[in-house]
This record gives sequence, structure tokens and C-alpha cells, in this order.
Amino acid sequence: MRSFQVIPGRNNRNLWLVGWVSFLWSVSSLMVFSLYPAFLKDDLNMTGMDIGWMEGIAIFLSFSMRLISGIWSDHIHSRKPFIMAGSILASLIKPAFACVGSVFMASSIRVIDRIGKGIRAAPIDALTSDLSPQNQKGAAFGLKQSFVTLGDIVGALLASFCMWASNNNYRFTFLMAIIPALLSIILVLKIQQPPFKSKRLASKKAWNLSTIKELPKGYWQTLFFCFILFTAYFSEFFVSLSLRDIGISLVILPLFMGMINLIQALFSFSLGKLSDRYGHYRMLMIGIIMLLIANLLFSLTSHPLTLFLGVICIGIHFGITRGAIRARISQYIPSHLKGTAYAIFSFFTGFSVFAANFIAGKMSEFHGPSGPFLSGSILAGIAFFFLLQTTNHFARRKKTSTD
Repeated sequence: MRSFQVIPGRNNRNLWLVGWVSFLWSVSSLMVFSLYPAFLKDDLNMTGMDIGWMEGIAIFLSFSMRLISGIWSDHIHSRKPFIMAGSILASLIKPAFACVGSVFMASSIRVIDRIGKGIRAAPIDALTSDLSPQNQKGAAFGLKQSFVTLGDIVGALLASFCMWASNNNYRFTFLMAIIPALLSIILVLKIQQPPFKSKRLASKKAWNLSTIKELPKGYWQTLFFCFILFTAYFSEFFVSLSLRDIGISLVILPLFMGMINLIQALFSFSLGKLSDRYGHYRMLMIGIIMLLIANLLFSLTSHPLTLFLGVICIGIHFGITRGAIRARISQYIPSHLKGTAYAIFSFFTGFSVFAANFIAGKMSEFHGPSGPFLSGSILAGIAFFFLLQTTNHFARRKKTSTD
């Protein structure tokens, strides 16, 4: 059993449970959202701008819920109630996707689903950090992200199978997504969270707003970088629409979307360990370069082979950055403010993602399917230069201190 240990000690089992819960969430989500953009366009005649507004609002509300649930989980010293509540809400709303009959209903259900995800997101990140030692944060978050992306792959395969078996019946595929969602609730019940170890909590002093001042400067600098980077993170819906517009069939479309997550799964854990060894800044710079290449490939050509290479670059980007960003944040924050730190991170990056989807919707209206990728390239470039300047600043400070 030692070969299956990611971290030493009793928390190893709980970390694997967190991974399997994340896996089931991803299976359920991908079964719906790899096809949902095509469904909205084919059955409801929604435009790129409509989808941009819907996704922007849904993601912003999701990230806002992370602010509330993350801080509240610190306040009551418990993560599981929020993880459970988010799992239940997301599970209950899944069958409603099969009943969508109007643009308003489609948007409302998407928003509710995203709120459920938002309730559980910051607490599950905080719990992952709680379960992992300080020098193994990158590995722990990399493992969790590997489970997430493997779930996306399985979800894509199941979506393709359901579409093939049902003769391209969107609603049947959406209905089947409730099965893994319900299974995730069972596993959440089995997770045992570790006790809070902060002296502040030992003295029974409750969380209050002034404790935010304890978050260090490095955390706020990382947050500002993410605020810029996430303006390039428009919804994967626009990737799906771009693939659909060049003629990718509905049966194959989920597999293309799953390919992004396959690449993530192959790289997340190993790149998480590399980020622990060589530094998160270096890995993040490589990740942004991959995002720039992917956006340029999607914006400059519509050849399936080139877009396939773009999908690979997107997968590598997320495999590098998703774990590295959370591990970077985790390095700076005290144990009693982990939920708060991830919640603030989610809230402010929610503004970025809202702006990203609004811009992507506008660009798709004016420049067609390549529009979102043009704006994504520019914004990713700005994030790269900000990170480069920050890295050079820290290098100069370190050199000055050694002199």
C-alpha cells in the first residue's frame, strides 16, 4: 500500500477520497457541458453573445459563492458541510438540463449548477491544503487535479457513448449525468477532515473581518497576477463552439473536449512535483506560453489537425497552472485563513472570468469563432509580462539582500 501513498500518515486516505469525489464531479459535469454549447446553438438558437452573458454571470455567481463558503468554513472550523451542500445542489439540478425548453430556463439552470459548484469549491481546496504537508502542496493539488481531469476524460467518453447509443439525443445524455453526481455524495460522507491546528482556534477566537489583514504581501501579488491571467479564461463553451463550427460531429465533440483533460491528467501530478522543486513562477511562465500558442492556433486557422495541436497546448497549460497557482497561494497563508484566502481568490478572479466571457461573446459576434482566441492571446500576453516583471523584482531583491 506504500506505493499508493501521496503523503505520509493518516491523511493519505482522505486525500484519495477528495480525489475520487473530484473525479465523480468532473464525470457528471463533462457529460453535460461538452455538449451544452452545441445544444444551446442547435435547439435554442442562442448566439455567442448570449452564451457569453450566460457564462459570465454563472461563473461570477459561482466565484462569489466561493467567497461566502470559504470564509464561512473558516468561521465554523469545518469544510464538509459546504462540500456536501454543493454536491447535493449540483446533483439535484442535473436532471433539469434534460428538460430545458427556453433560453431563460437554460440560463437559470446553468447558474444554479454553477452556484452549487461554487459552494463546494473553496472548501475542497482548503481541505486539500489541510490534508497536505507544507513541502508537498504542489503534489497534493496536482493529484487532485489529475483526478479532476481523469473524470473529465471518462465523462467525455460516456457523453460520446450516450450520444451514439441514443442517436444524438442531448437530453438523454444530460439525464445520465445524475448517476456520478449522486455517487459523489456517498464518498463525501466518508471523508474525515483533520482538526484545525491554529493557536487562534485553540483559544476559540472566531473568524472576523480584521483577520484578512494577516494575509501577507506575497498572497496579494499572486492574486493580482491571477486577476490578470483569468481575463484570458473565457468558458470552454467557446472552444466547443469553435470545434462545432468547423464540422466536428456531435459524437466526436466530447472526445475533443476530453482530450484537453487527458493532457491535464498526464501532466498535472508530475508538473505539480516539478513546481515544488523548481519554483512555481518558472512553471507558470511556461504554462502561459502554452496558452498563447493555443490561442494563436485557434485564432489563425480552422484546420482540424492544427486545432488538435491547440487542444494539446490548452491541456498542457492547465496541467501546469491549475495546481501551481493553488500551491503558490497555499504557501503564503496561515492555517486558520486557508478557506478565506481561497474564497477571496475565487471572488476576485470571478470578476476576471466574467469580463473574459463578456469580451469573448463580443469578439465572437464581431470576428466569428476566432474572436475569443484573439482577445485571449492579448490578455495572456499581458499576464506573462506582469509575471516576468514580478519575477525580476523578486530576483533583484534577493540579490540585494545577499549583497
